[in-house]
Amino acid sequence: NKFNEASYEAIPALIELVKQPSHNGGLQNLYYKQTWVAQALGKIGPKACDSVPLLLTIACKSGSVLARTVAIGSLKKVGSSGVPELVKAYNNPEKIGDKKTKIKTLCLFTIGVCKDVNEKDVLPCLVEALKDKGEEVAIVRAAAAFVLGSFNLNDETKSLLIKALEDKDMYVKWNAAFSLSN
Repeated sequence: NKFNEASYEAIPALIELVKQPSHNGGLQNLYYKQTWVAQALGKIGPKACDSVPLLLTIACKSGSVLARTVAIGSLKKVGSSGVPELVKAYNNPEKIGDKKTKIKTLCLFTIGVCKDVNEKDVLPCLVEALKDKGEEVAIVRAAAAFVLGSFNLNDETKSLLIKALEDKDMYVKWNAAFSLSN
């Protein structure tokens, strides 16, 4: 990793850079800023955990497919050090944006790809997500059912996954079956 201690000190300035208005170039400049800042934060890695809310915002709201893709990759690179911020964002998605279902789903899938996650930090929001009813949140339940397969399942969690096999949404059912098979 080419980044040194000075790179870590740049994190607040990188976060602030995205918030500044784009002068000449409008949206195109904004998308470039979002992309390059997200990439730099991803290269900094786990020490960039304070940038998780910004990366989630870019991943969920940017008008640039490239910026969104880079932000999602950077969330993975921040890794388990960003999990507390992901849990906060899951529990308070309105602080990130108005697409609550999208934000919650992204948080859960990002937690699922992080290594060395402390189960105690994430199981409550995964269990809550799996219990959440309604067609509009089926994707959140499906994400939770899938991510639970990354962890050692206790009896309560196994029971929830077994109940999820009866969900109306086929993706919830498939992901619950997948998690139970691990």
